[in-house]
Parts: sequence; C-alpha cells; structure tokens
Amino acid sequence: MTTQAIVLDAEPRTAFGHKNRALRRGGLTPLHVYGHGEPSLALQCATPDAAHALAQTRSTAPLTLNVAGGGDLFVMVREVQRHPVTDELVHIDFIRISRTERVRASVPVHLEGEAPGARASGAALVQELREVEVEALPLEIPGGFTVDVSGLEDATAAVHVSDLSAPPGVTILSDPGALVARIVQQRAEVAEEEEAAATPTEDGPAPPAAPDEA
Repeated sequence: MTTQAIVLDAEPRTAFGHKNRALRRGGLTPLHVYGHGEPSLALQCATPDAAHALAQTRSTAPLTLNVAGGGDLFVMVREVQRHPVTDELVHIDFIRISRTERVRASVPVHLEGEAPGARASGAALVQELREVEVEALPLEIPGGFTVDVSGLEDATAAVHVSDLSAPPGVTILSDPGALVARIVQQRAEVAEEEEAAATPTEDGPAPPAAPDEA
C-alpha cells in the first residue's frame, strides 16, 4: 500500500558555519540535500514546519521538498541533529531518491501480545532484533513489522526474521535465521539450578571411611 509523501517548503541557504546559529535564532533550520548523482544543496526552512513534517513522517518515509525557485525534490531523511540539552532542531540531512527506484531502509519491529512462556518463574521475553533491513519502492516502505508473541509458550519457542510477513513489493534483506524475540531464563535462576544440581544430597553415597591407624 502506497502512502502520500509529505511536502516541506524550503528555500536556498546563504548562511554557513557559525552563521547558522543566527539562522536558528531567527526560527529557521539549516538543511542539506545530496545524493543521486546531483550537486548537494544548502537549504533552509521554518523550524516549526520542519518539526511538524518530522512528526508526521516516519524515518523511513519519503517527503517532498518544495524549494522556492528550484522545483520539487523527492527525498528521505538521512540524519536529524538536535541540541543535546534542549532537543531543538539543529540540522537535517536529506538524500535524494527516485519514485521509481527501489531503496533500502531499516524498518522497526514491534512486539504485541503476551508471551505465555514469560509468565514462568525466572523467565523473560527478550527482543533480540529491533530493526530489519528491507528493499522497496520509496512509497511502499512499511512503517514497521508487528510480531505477535502470544505463541511463545516455553523457552524453546522463538520468532525469527523468516517468520515476518512482508507486504507485496517489499523484500526483507536481513538474515532469515536471525532471532527477533525469544523466551530466556534469567541468569540468577539458571545459577540456582546449577548450584542445586551440584550440591550432594543426604541420600547420596557416603564418603569413604578413613583408614585404620596402625
């Protein structure tokens, strides 16, 4: 199922380096666009518009940059830089893509349901893989994969990448044998069981008698 790309208005940028600080104070976010064999572009856009677009789109979803005087650019977010304290937008990198060319993207994996095996004493549900790599047309990249863990009834049950169901037109590139989720027994419980197995019981064989003194 395809999705409609979000549109973000932008314009050419003339401020670089330390001058970008003044740009940000003025309510603008620096943008950088590169890739697809085209020259890189320095752009800027209103920070509220950028924040709104990022909130609406997924990290793997494409969007359209409507550049004043330069037409439309079909892009995906490559990197978002934020201030480490205030979390305010500092810079956004975009990469050009084509609507008709398949691209690779990392897609999140979400677990849903309750795993019966995790209710056992000392057991826990562990998610081993949180993203899988896929290949698809930009507008057909899924927002994520949802895994139902209600079938994980004991420590022998697990979900692998091969168990994921990809929509038509989407190819999963991650190792099919990679673990996505499984039930594990916590280390403390395992250690207690090993210690109990190693401790002799009262019903065990008596120690050899000491030799008689001459």
